[in-house]
Amino acid sequence: MIHEDTHSAARLTMKHLRRLD
Repeated sequence: MIHEDTHSAARLTMKHLRRLD
């Protein structure tokens, strides 16, 4: 499992949440 992949996904999600906000 690559932790970086999870981190990237989390970052993308945060960006999406910010856009929604």
